[in-house]
Amino acid sequence: MSAQTFLRSADAPADAAGIAPQRAAATGAAAASRRGRGLLARAAGALRATVLAFACIHVAILAADVAIHHDPGAFNLFSVVEAQRLWPAITGSHASLVASFALGFAAYALALVALPARPRGVGAASRPAAARHTGPSRAARTASAPWRARDGGASAEPGVHPPLPALTALAPTRITLGRGFLLLGAGLLVHMAALAAIDHLVPAFPSVPDVVHQRLPYVNFGPPGELAYAGFMAAMIAVLLRTQPDTVPAVLAMLGLFYGLRGVFLFLLPIGSPPTAPALRDRFVFWPFAGHAYFPGGHTGMMTLLSLSVVRPRWRRAFLAATALFAAGTLLARTHYAADAFGGALLAYGIVLWGRRRFGPRAGGGAVARAAWSIGGRPTSGGVR
Repeated sequence: MSAQTFLRSADAPADAAGIAPQRAAATGAAAASRRGRGLLARAAGALRATVLAFACIHVAILAADVAIHHDPGAFNLFSVVEAQRLWPAITGSHASLVASFALGFAAYALALVALPARPRGVGAASRPAAARHTGPSRAARTASAPWRARDGGASAEPGVHPPLPALTALAPTRITLGRGFLLLGAGLLVHMAALAAIDHLVPAFPSVPDVVHQRLPYVNFGPPGELAYAGFMAAMIAVLLRTQPDTVPAVLAMLGLFYGLRGVFLFLLPIGSPPTAPALRDRFVFWPFAGHAYFPGGHTGMMTLLSLSVVRPRWRRAFLAATALFAAGTLLARTHYAADAFGGALLAYGIVLWGRRRFGPRAGGGAVARAAWSIGGRPTSGGVR
């Protein structure tokens, strides 16, 4: 061994002893940096949540103002952002409300296109392997699955519902949540634009006789009727989000189509209040353009569409029963013609049939059960049937 090699080997332990503290210091600095970035991220998240909370409170106050004073101008986006402080004339023109809707729709579409989409599996791929495989194995999940192959002969566990993500693989058309909201917004825009246009084009809206109204007593439900509708919607949203979130995008798209088609009907058939109904000023009316927004019924149609989209049969039957009671209530309160309730339910049923052909199991309802049969599954007494 040469002297140089001997000296290099003798200095190696000393170099290692000097490197160890440096590595420890670097590790500590990296950990402190990560903690600092995590604290900044939490602070930014708290700031976003605070701003969003105050924005929601602001919108709720505006909605209450619209309901009390019947002035839809409160939802003018230029007024919402206080643009009149810099440009006083921007909220005073008649076309500012239409421009406000156009601005909001354009901003939403731009955000939908500009925001990057997070591909499926990114979070799982970035986690360590040990964290990704803490659950049961694939074989164990397959053995405990509630759907069995017909040739397997094993029965499913009672009370277990089919896994909807596995069934959505059969859907002919995929739709994202953003596109669902975009289609819903487009349908609502067509709906409100049709109502606003016909309100300016038609000087008076005639009443149409209703033989069903003539044989029913008048019942003024007032605010309790709207509260019942709000309760229905709250229960429906909870069921959709907790039990079948994969169907929400398709349901939003079907709702957008329903409101768009309803707007066309309202534009082509501008009829007034039923002849046996009291004046609008004597009734509790929460919705705009209530004097000529009748056929087809919006409440009954939307409730029918949502009820038919529920996967679990018991919930679906319960929601359909509540929809039928609400439709009967609209007739007793004279808020709709009998044809409105029937036409709204029929239009919703047709859209649901279209949605099941278009989106397959993602449309919810009985489409999930049919998909289970098509892949060889057998629904149990506690599952989808």
